[in-house]
Amino acid sequence: MDVFGFLFSFRGRVNRAKYWLFCLTAAVLLFGASGFIARARALPAVLMIVVSLGVIIVVVAVIVASFAVGIKRLHDRDKSGWWMPFFVFAPSVIGAINAAAGHHGGILFTLLGAAISLWALVELGFLPGTEGTNGYGPDPRFSGGKFASPPPSRPSPPPASSLARVNLDISDPKTFGHRGTTRPA
Repeated sequence: MDVFGFLFSFRGRVNRAKYWLFCLTAAVLLFGASGFIARARALPAVLMIVVSLGVIIVVVAVIVASFAVGIKRLHDRDKSGWWMPFFVFAPSVIGAINAAAGHHGGILFTLLGAAISLWALVELGFLPGTEGTNGYGPDPRFSGGKFASPPPSRPSPPPASSLARVNLDISDPKTFGHRGTTRPA
């Protein structure tokens, strides 16, 4: 999978290591974008507009890539990508309901939103993916030639019919300790 496919394709699977690497990269990009916006105020109007448009493009790209990588991470867990909108929007909607309710919503809405966010963090960032191929594609740890090879499998023993049988007669002192004669099975 190339970088563009990794960032913007909604198909396939992503393991935890690549997911966390993406999260770190996205955080650095968003932090840098906020720094550009903070300094853009001191620029002339035309440059401020150019910088702001560049930052908007970066932020939209990070949002789309976050959805794509998150969905592929859910696929690695053998779950539908439709959980991603729930993980993103449910805490926000619950927070908006809590804000609209004023003090009537209380801590219940806050705890519910936090519980969903914690569930998303554990599901996407800490639980391992399914081993081997699942309904969303091959195991990302072992596919495409860009990842580590799967652990070597043990060679299977030859079929019993191909083994030669050895005639040993341990009661005869002349043949005891010798290899004996072989005959095909």
